[in-house]
Amino acid sequence: MKIKLNMDLKNFKKGQIIDVPAKDGIATNQFWRNRIKDSAIDKCVEVLVEKKVEKPAEKVAGKPEDKTENKIEDKGRIKK
Repeated sequence: MKIKLNMDLKNFKKGQIIDVPAKDGIATNQFWRNRIKDSAIDKCVEVLVEKKVEKPAEKVAGKPEDKTENKIEDKGRIKK
């Protein structure tokens, strides 16, 4: 869990980003758990949320993509 400090705490300075050990999204250290609770009132820390980036699906060699579309001819028949 990454935490950004909005004020000086312990040996850390304002603006620092700290990696706090966590289990299931909860800080394992009592000091940091209390600071996170306090931040609801005094905004002393911000919990940074890491976004998961999904990679685009890779194309499989030898498997052509299906690009067939139904097209309507002048006579109203469907061409495949």
